[in-house]
Amino acid sequence: MVVSQMPDGGQVVVRSTPIFNDEDLVLVFTQVQDLTMMSKWKDELEQEIEKNNRMQEELQYLRDNQAATNLVGNSKEMISLRKLISVIAKSDASVLITGESGVGKEVVAKEIYNKSLRSDGPFISVNCAAIPENLLESELFGYEKGAFTGAFKQKIGLFEVADGGTIMLDEIGEFPIHLQPKLLRVLQEREIRRVGGTHNIPIDVRVISATNRDLLQQVNECKFRCDLYYRLNVVPILIPPLRQRREDVALLASSFLMQFNKKYKTSKFFLSQAVILLEQHDWLGNVRELENVVERLVIVSSGNAITPQQILTVFSGKLNMDTTTESASEFSLKEAVEQLEKKMISEALSNYKSTYKAAKILGMSQSTLVRKAKQLNIKSAKKAGLLE
Repeated sequence: MVVSQMPDGGQVVVRSTPIFNDEDLVLVFTQVQDLTMMSKWKDELEQEIEKNNRMQEELQYLRDNQAATNLVGNSKEMISLRKLISVIAKSDASVLITGESGVGKEVVAKEIYNKSLRSDGPFISVNCAAIPENLLESELFGYEKGAFTGAFKQKIGLFEVADGGTIMLDEIGEFPIHLQPKLLRVLQEREIRRVGGTHNIPIDVRVISATNRDLLQQVNECKFRCDLYYRLNVVPILIPPLRQRREDVALLASSFLMQFNKKYKTSKFFLSQAVILLEQHDWLGNVRELENVVERLVIVSSGNAITPQQILTVFSGKLNMDTTTESASEFSLKEAVEQLEKKMISEALSNYKSTYKAAKILGMSQSTLVRKAKQLNIKSAKKAGLLE
């Protein structure tokens, strides 16, 4: 083994192994390793590990100073939300949580419950869309023995189960119109009547409801009672989508990574370019989609370092994640962002067949979309005549 100096000042290790056929020398196998490049890779990897460690420390600090909150994020929206929850949690006012699917409405509801004076009582979560309409009344309010065919004994409803605590009515926009007067009575009179019952039962329950629908529009369309809407909407909370608070993505991704490293007994970490790529994504499925992607990366990615190429592979829907850290070091952030932009613009143009509609969905101007589509040489758009 010999260490040699290269003309450019770099150093290489040269190992030569002679190969004999009987006593005759047939060939010499020579291996050359670039020490300078290996040292560079080592330094880059150590820097990435250091950045990842700093992110973990920041996440732990954030958790320690937020009284073990599950609402991770440093954006102004999340800071305001945590302040609002600290104010309203101590009251018994009804809360209506709105926001796109996957933003964490149940997490917010549990946060309100955990910080409330009812935290020692039960927390019951009910998905109104998941229970068949003909069963919803008996599930929520219970029934008496003999109330209908098959009612062989008395059943306690979920409102009674939640007595002294909190009930969350998720997907409240799906609540049947014919049952809404009965729910309104619960909110007004604080009492329920079981199906087939003859007397009212007082209950002490805080109601938190959630929906991804526009309830006010449903009121205007006579699909939701106006009086019920205002009873539910005493304290409104709107959770913004993840794409409007991109500064939360890194901390959320790091939090999920810690969770899944523990679950799967791994030691994965994000390269800094990979984190930036996550922040560039629009996350139409919001926090739930981010959690799904991080878990998939932990399960199927090779090596401990999660690279931009692996993230792009997940975004493309492919599961072949055999991408090493060394090859990823040659994958620039600019190339990663360009690939992601090309994919998103191509899909938007394909789905909406209009540069105006695609630009609106992607949150950019029409002129910017056309310019980027030309720069990225998106052939499908040219063939469709969208860039002429």
